[in-house]
Amino acid sequence: MMIALLAAGSATRFGGGKLDAPLRDKPLGAWALDRARATGWPLVVIAAAKTPGFAQDCTILTNPDAARGMGTSIRLAARAAREAGAQRLLVMLADMPFVSEETLGALADAPRTAACAYPDGTMGPPACFTANLYPLLEGLPPDKGAQGVLRQVVDLVRITPPPQELADIDTREDLARLG
Repeated sequence: MMIALLAAGSATRFGGGKLDAPLRDKPLGAWALDRARATGWPLVVIAAAKTPGFAQDCTILTNPDAARGMGTSIRLAARAAREAGAQRLLVMLADMPFVSEETLGALADAPRTAACAYPDGTMGPPACFTANLYPLLEGLPPDKGAQGVLRQVVDLVRITPPPQELADIDTREDLARLG
């Protein structure tokens, strides 16, 4: 098992610096990082050229193509998992601070590829991919996330956490509302 915490977005809707912005008592990105670390599994943070402050003491994979889209970060994470021999890759987003350890555990314990079921019926992150899907993840278009891959998984395990866990923070208004 390997966890990839995606933290390479430009945060243009936020005005930059989103993952280091304070949420309650710590930086926004530190919430997801702490939950990932609590699992005890190997962890990499996928960051742009400038590593966010909250992740300075982590294993960082720098994404030189981050500006092209999330697909570039997922491709990098899948390649790292494949090269490390990890049989599963748990992809998390650093701007989703409320995902619980229980949800991460349910994703990891699923017998097959698993993803979170959102209230609107879509499947998305966090998601845990089996190694047979790494080639598809490594072939993602730069500007696409992994939803297309998840739609191809016939026997996808649906994990349904409380909806508040799936809140992500994209704007300063989101931060104020959820903080």
